[in-house]
This record gives sequence, structure tokens and C-alpha cells, in this order.
Amino acid sequence: MKTLVLTRAEPDAVGMSPLGGLLCPAGFADDWGVRVDFCGHDEGGQLLRAPVSPGLFRSAHVRGATRLPLGTPTFVEGPGILAFDGDRERALAPGQRATLTVTRTGPRVIDPRAVLRLAAEQGLMFELPHWIDPPRRRYRRRLLLESARRPGFPETPADELFPDDRIGMAAPSRDASRRIRPAYCTASAQLHGTSLTERSPWRAYSSNRH
Repeated sequence: MKTLVLTRAEPDAVGMSPLGGLLCPAGFADDWGVRVDFCGHDEGGQLLRAPVSPGLFRSAHVRGATRLPLGTPTFVEGPGILAFDGDRERALAPGQRATLTVTRTGPRVIDPRAVLRLAAEQGLMFELPHWIDPPRRRYRRRLLLESARRPGFPETPADELFPDDRIGMAAPSRDASRRIRPAYCTASAQLHGTSLTERSPWRAYSSNRH
């Protein structure tokens, strides 16, 4: 791997994030990303050991790590592979350049801690119809259906028999939206004369594979 661009570089995470977070932290609400440049073992740089998965540490030689302000483009050049989330890959031919930019133009990302805290403050965690455990729900449905089959039982629409089934999960107040801040990494490149844009909520990186 030659270059790593992170929208969130967290030192307490595992995976790619601490490769930047242990050198130049960037949190969820920070208005910058982090670019990390790597080098070979015989090319100098600083030796960094980072947790790539729970309980597993690996070493990497880092040439440097810098903040990347929102909207500021940074460039990588092929040959190599642009990888997004580790699943989507785009090849860069020799001499091709890709522009990587950290923006907040992607889909909204919810802060689960803020949402759950607001839900608790508003008392939304108590007995609610749509929070009935599945076994209890099935038992109640069976009792209602058995009662509905008895002679003399008035005909009742299904949505009145089972009102919980048409109730969605309660949402906290709109104050929760104040904690929602999308952070995406947008990468664009000219590949075979075609403009390409990919988005990743975490990272984009290039390697020298080709």
C-alpha cells in the first residue's frame, strides 16, 4: 500500500483507521481527513505497529501523515489499485492520476450514541407496543386469532387486531439531527477517457498492484 486517505483516523479503532489515528487523529466531527504515505522497509520512514484486527498487530513503514482539510484535493498516480471499503476496486494504469477529496456531500451518518442518549432522556425506552419481544408478539397474535374465530366475536380488521405491526420504531426529537454529520471520501479519476467517482464512508487507498 502506498497511500491511505481516511475520513476518520481513530487511534482506538482497529483496521485501517489507526494507521492514521496513531499519527494524526481525526474524529467524526472534525473538518479534515488524514493522508498517510507509506514506503518500503528499505526506504526509511517511521516504523508503526497498529492493530489491524482485534488482537492482531502489524508493522508498517510510514513516510508521513498529514491533515487533509475538507474539499482539498490530493493526488495519487498509477500504476496501482484504488480500493474503497476493501470491496470495490478500480485499476489505475501507469501514468493515470486520481484525485481524492474528503467531503461531507454523502448520505447522512447517524451518531448512535447521541440518538440512544436522547431516546433515554425522553423516556422512549419503557414499555412501547412496537418493542414487544417476538415470542410475546406471536403469543398475543395467536390468542387474538383464536378469539376472533369464536362465535359471536365481532369482525375486526387485521390492522386493528395487530396495531403494533403498523407502528415503526419511535424516533427521538429532531435535536438528534444536530449530531448527524456525513463524512465521505470522494475519489475521481480519468480511466480510459471516462470520468469515475466513487464514495466511501471510511477510506480510499492505492497500492502498487497492477
